[in-house]
Order: sequence, then C-alpha cells, then structure tokens
Amino acid sequence: MGYAEGILEPKMDFLMNVFQSQDMFVKALLKATQLLGSSLEKTLKPSLAFWEGWGFSRMELLSFLWVHPVVLTCTSLMPAQMELIHKIDAPKERKMYKYILSMVSLSRVQTLEAKIENLKLCGLSAEEIWQLFGASPLVLYLFKENVREKMNFLVNNKELPANYVVKHPRILTASLEKTLRPRFLVW
Repeated sequence: MGYAEGILEPKMDFLMNVFQSQDMFVKALLKATQLLGSSLEKTLKPSLAFWEGWGFSRMELLSFLWVHPVVLTCTSLMPAQMELIHKIDAPKERKMYKYILSMVSLSRVQTLEAKIENLKLCGLSAEEIWQLFGASPLVLYLFKENVREKMNFLVNNKELPANYVVKHPRILTASLEKTLRPRFLVW
C-alpha cells in the first residue's frame, strides 16, 4: 500500500459513510474537492460532531451537505456569526433555525453586515431586519443590489411602506421583471 492510499483510503471510507451512496459521494467531491485535502482527525470528524452537536440529524445533515458539501470542513463558528444567529432569534425547535445556522456558517460576517446595512438604508429598522431574516433566511443569500432595486420599486414606485417586506418576505425573492412589475401593473 502506497503513502497516498494509506491517507486517502480512511478519508474516503469516512466520506462514503457520511454521504451514504457512491453517487452522492462523487457529486460532493466534484462540488468540494477540498474535502479530500482536509484532515480526517482534525477537520472532517470534528466537523461532523460539531454539526450533530447543533442538533442536525444524519438525514438533515445529509440534505444540507448535498447542497453545500464544503460545510463539512467547518468545525466552529466565529463569535460574530454566533451573535448574528442569536439576533435572528429563531426558536431552536424549528427547522428554520438549522437553516439559518447553516446559512450564517457559510457566509462571511462582513458580507452579512453589508446586507444588514443595505436593508437599513432601504428603510427597515434593526428589529424589522432580524424579523425578516427569521421569517425568510433566503434573504441572506440575495445580492445587495437586487434587494435595493426591489425595495426601491416597492417603496418609491408602488408607495408601500418599507416594513411591507417584513410581513411578506417572499416578495424579495420574487423576480422583479417576471413577477413583481407585471402583477403591480395589473393591480
């Protein structure tokens, strides 16, 4: 057995066990090749324990890893990320909490803070922003320019209050050109 086989074989066995099928294992490696470069004892095993410690069952973790296999290299959250998770204040019992946790863990704190500032510039208070993130964490993935353009359309063109999006968060994930403008024209 060669040097590479002695290192890769246990790592590949571990990853095959995590992804539970060869097909998912191969797709995960294509999305996140850094999994093979990660240390089995220092990164992969502690990461799996970290996510299970947050309450992710194997099936929940598997569906999360299916979309973002790179999270298997994350073994902790920065204090600033933890603070953001606590501010969003979603109940830990809800499945949404795990979704918020995973999204914040995948994002840079500076990027999230820029998105928060962008929403403040659009007329939302800090409390309304946390409510919005708790109700619809997908807003965390939206580009600042996209959010600004939709908020501009809703507030300036349609004269809706800025906090309208807190009550109807899906409006920020809808297409401006294909959904929002045509519907408001009919309305």
